[in-house]
Amino acid sequence: MPLRLHDFDLQIVRYCAGGSQTGVGRMLAVGVSKLGNGWLYPPLALLLVIAFGARAWLVVLAGSAATAIGQALLAALKKWRPRLRPYQRATDLDSLLPVQNQNSFPSGHVMTLSAVTTPAVLAFPALVWLAAPLLLLMAWARMACAHHYPSDVVAGAAMGFAISYPISALALIVFG
Repeated sequence: MPLRLHDFDLQIVRYCAGGSQTGVGRMLAVGVSKLGNGWLYPPLALLLVIAFGARAWLVVLAGSAATAIGQALLAALKKWRPRLRPYQRATDLDSLLPVQNQNSFPSGHVMTLSAVTTPAVLAFPALVWLAAPLLLLMAWARMACAHHYPSDVVAGAAMGFAISYPISALALIVFG
């Protein structure tokens, strides 16, 4: 990565990490990150089914399929394109919680959330007003924990969308 982009990436991480120095900011960053480890998705699926009925199961299945494919590709990509996490590169940054692996690129948390929210928004467009802030919050939390650069979260979101959109669109056309 060119030095300028890396410096810009690191500046944004420092800014986000600054917001996690207070008790509330730290709790929010850590809590959202932990929810992104998988705890967030069963309650989201349940809420979708309660709110939208049987059609929501198609959304849950499309999101699950996209997530499974995304996680497999993510593992390969992290091995192929290793990148140290911000707290490993900058001594002034601290990791707020343990990491699952040492490679930051791309963000698996944001990829998964993007893969899950894409079919929900395609099926129920009004959910964009919930999905977009949730994705932004997850992106901020991952940077505030000093685990990811902005380019990691953008790549994760793009990857999740690129995998989920065709699966979701096809499922909704064929079965929806």
